[in-house]
Amino acid sequence: MRRTDGKQFHEDPIYTEIRASLDRFARELTDDPTRSFINPFPSDTAGALGAKAIGLSHPLGGCGMGQTAERGVVDEFGRVFDTLQARRPPVPRGPVHRRRLLHSHGARSEPVAHHRRTRPAHGGRNNRRAAGSGAANAGDRARPVMSRRPKAVLPWILALPCAVALGLVGLSACGSGQDNSRVDPAADVVALPGAMRGIDFDDIVYSERLARVLVPARRSGLYLIDPASDEAERVGHVRSADSADEGQGLLFVLDREDGVVNVLDPKRGRVMASVSTASPGDYLRYVGPTQELWITEPAASPPGIEIFALPEGATPTPRHAAFVPVPNGPEGLVWSAATSKAYTHAGTDVVAIDLRSRSVTARWPTSCSGTHGFPRVDERDRLLLASCADDGKVVLLDIDDGRRLGRYAVGGGEALPGYSSRADHFYVRADPGTRLATLAPSSHGLRVVSEVDVPEVGHCLTADGVGHYWTCDADGGRVLRFDDR
Repeated sequence: MRRTDGKQFHEDPIYTEIRASLDRFARELTDDPTRSFINPFPSDTAGALGAKAIGLSHPLGGCGMGQTAERGVVDEFGRVFDTLQARRPPVPRGPVHRRRLLHSHGARSEPVAHHRRTRPAHGGRNNRRAAGSGAANAGDRARPVMSRRPKAVLPWILALPCAVALGLVGLSACGSGQDNSRVDPAADVVALPGAMRGIDFDDIVYSERLARVLVPARRSGLYLIDPASDEAERVGHVRSADSADEGQGLLFVLDREDGVVNVLDPKRGRVMASVSTASPGDYLRYVGPTQELWITEPAASPPGIEIFALPEGATPTPRHAAFVPVPNGPEGLVWSAATSKAYTHAGTDVVAIDLRSRSVTARWPTSCSGTHGFPRVDERDRLLLASCADDGKVVLLDIDDGRRLGRYAVGGGEALPGYSSRADHFYVRADPGTRLATLAPSSHGLRVVSEVDVPEVGHCLTADGVGHYWTCDADGGRVLRFDDR
């Protein structure tokens, strides 16, 4: 194969433009005007063998693999699905396991299976998130031990640029924005610029002060979304954003794997301070009435909530202040200024904790076989919505005495609840699950207001203060916004 202009492929002007762009990027990253980007592809290794190396596009690029056209672009043999023939899959010639399908983007890939978290029931629960997101992150931590024999080293050196190239060149075919997840026509799809195609979302929260939706996108970083414009912006450079919240105009970001809480300036994205947790953290919330950070630590012994005080000053480094034991928990965390209490799931119960005394004041049974997710509080009607670990079930409780007032099941797996004080509605979806329900609460129970279709795998749900509710699409690495006005 030859070019018609007589030039070598590596002499194409596009590579000069690419090098110039990467050099500008290198200077932005380092603040050094003399720095340039070091390309790993035209390497000294290839030169030593009398050859020139250059990064080329892989024909499949970032196309997702799946069993049908609804789940991917190609099958396990790289054959493109024919969507003109009723999306029929090609004849399978070997096993295709959804748990091992890969969605590629950038230089990373994540197994789709790890967007659907599995774990034993409470009481025998493992540290499912504290050590990362299962095998996907375990694979990041594990490093292959290379042989010291020269003959074994050379193939690895030669293969490395090729492996990186296959991850980087998804631009040539299907980009990260292309997705096959089912989305309701009522949804506004919000892409996260620069994020991975598949993201194991596990938290989302709205900040009234910043008027932004905070989306911890794991290894892709922390994103802030403007509900008015649907514009998403990545903030700062953190190794991993697993849970986050805003307080005092600052951003607090939990890195579960490193066991660190980073304090970020939302305007400049700079890490102002960091502190380590005593045990691997699960979720983080800023508690306004006490100006503290509360971090759930289900892997601690005993399990409980670690509390950090935030001293005043230009650099508010969190300082350990207390620890509240929560047997068989904690799972999720929410607080209420109206009751001066925090609420968390534990085993099959909801636990109430006094914000000032930092002591457990009540433990209410939910009738769930196991609880999951964040309890949600309706301060206006003094109600609390607990969520179960199966069938997308939620249970409505009286927040004063814990009486059960009603229940609802949207179907599917672990329930994920949300609440809007503006609309006075609860929301619930399941992971896995394809329906998201809007529920009107009262002392008589829960009434279904509406339902929408959502992608099957998505582990976050919240509402903002301006008439929307939000959920995640794990396979697509994006967020969906729905109106509730």
